Amino acid sequence: MKPEDYQLICEVFSLAADAALEKREALVAEKLAGRPELISQVQLMLNQENQDALDQPAIEHITVPPAGEMPTMAHAPAEEDTARLASKQGKPIDEKISGYQLEHEIARGGMGVVYKAQQENPSRTVALKMILSGQFASSQEIQRFRMEAEAAANLSHPGIVPIFEVGQHAGKHFFSMATCQAIA
Repeated sequence: MKPEDYQLICEVFSLAADAALEKREALVAEKLAGRPELISQVQLMLNQENQDALDQPAIEHITVPPAGEMPTMAHAPAEEDTARLASKQGKPIDEKISGYQLEHEIARGGMGVVYKAQQENPSRTVALKMILSGQFASSQEIQRFRMEAEAAANLSHPGIVPIFEVGQHAGKHFFSMATCQAIA
């Protein structure tokens, strides 16, 4: 698989996973028109995600509200939280995650945040990606995150960053990957 195909699959999967169930098939067909092998890959990923959601008790998707408020479904951080977190980008961090010393934030997206980190063994600079919602991530977010790591780890191409390790520390899921000289 070419790196651009992998990127396209990830983008379309993300769009489809966020779309209403009845609109997913049409969205995937539209975005990947003429690419049946990519359509089938995205459909497999969506089917796996749907099965995992059915296997999880509904209680896992409910957040506990402050006293006097109604429970709601788990969701991404509020806009003001995202803005507050984004203001930390590039600032030094003094946090350790299971064999890695985080240095500073490199980038952030809708689901994840990437840090420059020092791996202790072997000693090297890496990029460490974590789920944005940390230990409060839903089982669906964790599954999507792990699928991304596994897909990238199974590819070998000069245009794809190699994955070193996939793990979890104190409920925070992460994977480490090679980094380029620009951020080292």
